[in-house]
Amino acid sequence: MPITILDLAEASDTVYNFYKDRRATGREALSFLSQNLPTVPPGLSCVTHSEDKNSGFLAAAYRKAGAPETIIAIRGTVGYNKEGKGRDVGFKNFITDVGLYTIESMPSCLKLNTPIIADWIKQAGGSDKAILCGHSLGGAIATILAYTLKVPCCAFNAPTVSKMVNGGTFRGAKIDVSSADKLEIEKRIVNFNMRWDPISKASKAVGRVYNIDCNFSFKTHSQTEVIAALNSGYYYDKYGSKSFASAIR
Repeated sequence: MPITILDLAEASDTVYNFYKDRRATGREALSFLSQNLPTVPPGLSCVTHSEDKNSGFLAAAYRKAGAPETIIAIRGTVGYNKEGKGRDVGFKNFITDVGLYTIESMPSCLKLNTPIIADWIKQAGGSDKAILCGHSLGGAIATILAYTLKVPCCAFNAPTVSKMVNGGTFRGAKIDVSSADKLEIEKRIVNFNMRWDPISKASKAVGRVYNIDCNFSFKTHSQTEVIAALNSGYYYDKYGSKSFASAIR
């Protein structure tokens, strides 16, 4: 079975909300790898995961029976974990968010953790056998990794990184990618954004954008809302049930 947009949305939501399950269960890696807890998306199995509590970075690799690709989901901004350390991590990710929007600064977590993701991609069989995904800041980080590692990517309600690709207002951090590679990479990047989400509207997105219409709400940035929309009749048929491969054609 192919990997669908809903699979990627569920994987993005799982790593994004992992701290909530940790707070409820008090478990660490064991709970994340368990196939019987909500930390594993429906229909997927967890291959491995890596967390850097100093920067708030967390990523997990998932497989779906019958699908040739490995899903690599990147976590975005986090809240509190059971030990209360999430307060510090959340503040650091807030600074990262501000950096993305204003001075186009590169997230600090990438320097240490990019080699880990690169190794997972190699184990998956190469760049054509992996799909990066993430929600919010996780989606932005996944998109940056898509450029640097030349891997397909699916982002949900993510702040755009177009300034880092094309050169920003302040000429801050710039992703080192050739013009030829940039065009090919962007053919394999897709964004799913809720209509009233303010985060993804900061600047023009890179890759293809699919907009999800919805009523005005302060909750539209929530990945829970994205998944609910993708599970609804109209958007399930239009986007949720479709394969990632069809979204980048």
